[in-house]
Amino acid sequence: MESITEGVNNINISASIKNNRIHVSTSKKPIFFFVNLAKRYMQQYNEVELSALGSAIASVVSVAEILKQNGLAVEKKIRTSSVILKDNSRARPLQKARIEILLEKTSNFDELMAVEAAENGEKAAAKNGEKADKENGQKAAAENGEKGDKGNGEKGDKENGEKEAAENGEKGDKENGEKAAAENGEKEEIKKSTLHEVSPISPGSG
Repeated sequence: MESITEGVNNINISASIKNNRIHVSTSKKPIFFFVNLAKRYMQQYNEVELSALGSAIASVVSVAEILKQNGLAVEKKIRTSSVILKDNSRARPLQKARIEILLEKTSNFDELMAVEAAENGEKAAAKNGEKADKENGQKAAAENGEKGDKGNGEKGDKENGEKEAAENGEKGDKENGEKAAAENGEKEEIKKSTLHEVSPISPGSG
C-alpha cells in the first residue's frame, strides 16, 4: 500500500515538474532573467525545477544559490545524469551531463516578494520623478532661453535703432552744415562781386 502511495506521489510530482520546468541555457539572457522566471513559477506552482546541460550547469547552480541565499527557496531535490544527444554533423552521438534541481518556495516567500515589489515600485517612482524633473528643467531652461533671446533681440533692435538714428542725425547735421556753409560761401562771393562792380572810379584814373 505504501509503495502504491509513493508511486502516485511521484506521478503527481512529475506532472507538476512538467508544468514548471525551466531549462537554463548559456544564451545571451542574463542569470537574473532565469531568477525572476523561477520566482514567477514558484508564485504559481509553489515549486520550480531548474535543469541544464553541459556548460550551462554552472548557470543553473548560480540561479538556485541566488534564490536560496535570498530566502526565497529551499532545495528539495537534486539529480544528476547524462544524456545522449544526436548530432547530424557528428558520426557518433554526443553525451552530455545533466542536472535537475527542484526548489520549493519558503514559508515567507510571499512576504519577501511583497517587500521586493514595494521596493521596485519606489525605485520606479523615483526614476520617473527624476525623469520628470529633468524634462521640466529642460523645458524651463528652453523657455527661459527663448525669453532671453527675445528680450536680447528687442534690446538689440532698440539699441541698433537708437544708434542708427544718432548716426543719421549726425550725418544729417553734417550734410546740413556743409550745405549751409556752401550757401553762405556762395552768398559771400556774390556780395564781394557786387561790391566790386559798384565800387567808385578813383580820381586819378583816365
